[in-house]
Amino acid sequence: MVQIIRMPKLVPAHLRRLVYASIILSCLTFAFSMVNFGIMSLWISPPVIALTWIYHLVLIIKHNTSLLSSTHKLLWETTHALFWGYCLAVLWTGAFLATIVLTALRYEESSHDILMSAQYACAVTEILFTLASTAVMWALMLMSTELKKTGGSRKYLHRRQEFVQRLEQQEESHAV
Repeated sequence: MVQIIRMPKLVPAHLRRLVYASIILSCLTFAFSMVNFGIMSLWISPPVIALTWIYHLVLIIKHNTSLLSSTHKLLWETTHALFWGYCLAVLWTGAFLATIVLTALRYEESSHDILMSAQYACAVTEILFTLASTAVMWALMLMSTELKKTGGSRKYLHRRQEFVQRLEQQEESHAV
């Protein structure tokens, strides 16, 4: 008889949701930033967006490839991940502030024709998505720091160990 073993959720749900939200918001920020070719953020937003995608992809890939290793640790609470995550949060904050300042300056200087109104609307939307991305990145970092302080990944590590034991038991039962 074949026994189906479900893989446990090895990343806390709130972290998973924040990572997905960060990726989606980064994509939306990129789309609205490209309307003005990144000018409204002094070209800060596009590189920060690219670094955010790289950061999340590296952590997701490393996390998924290390699931069955014996030394698995929740990667979002490692010192390197926290350091680079906080750097990204600071960069997002800078992009947000630059976008606000440049949008305000550009809107005052410009004439109020239809094209400038559309660009202004896109710039305001970029500000909102940049603010949301900044907030999500700071929340992700603060929650990851809290997990590191409280040792919150022990629960998830225990689930992983139980999962590996069930897999081994299933392999042994098939071998007999």
